[in-house]
Amino acid sequence: MRLLPATAQLKLAEAGRRRRDPMMTIKKVTLYSWLTAACVAITLAAFVPQRHALAQTAENSSARYSFQSVGVVSGQQLRVSVSLPKQLPPGPCRINMIDTFGNVIATSGDFTLTVGQTAYFDFPWSELAGLDINGNPVNQLRAQVRAVVLISSRGQLPPGPCMPSVEILDAGTLETKALVTPPQPELF
Repeated sequence: MRLLPATAQLKLAEAGRRRRDPMMTIKKVTLYSWLTAACVAITLAAFVPQRHALAQTAENSSARYSFQSVGVVSGQQLRVSVSLPKQLPPGPCRINMIDTFGNVIATSGDFTLTVGQTAYFDFPWSELAGLDINGNPVNQLRAQVRAVVLISSRGQLPPGPCMPSVEILDAGTLETKALVTPPQPELF
């Protein structure tokens, strides 16, 4: 066995040892950080509740917003507003006021909105309470009613096609006394 001088042995030992490149270390750490972040994001996404869009089929050409029942007394009126924030194929809208027996006691009739337009209809207590043959209110104290907003279209309706609202107003000052939360639309 032949021995090499000490300097030659040292050079061979250094040549056999890998030198670490600092840039490779940084690249590996960055790669591992991205992989870890991706795994965490995928894991968290599995636990986040998913929001499913309402089914959009050719049958969904109408929407109904059925508000909860409210009481209106003498000196008050009910205002129902409808705004159209989205582009829809043109079709009629209608607001019906329903009494406690399910009868339509007042209606706006058909109307059409364009994008960005808002329409409102005021229903005074005397119209909601109902009048007898002499013109006197049937219900002297309170009219219990609910608003139903119907939106129709010649084409498909997107989820949440319009923004309806119901307010109870002071009939003299038109000051809002109460605002009713809009319901989710029923597409049909």
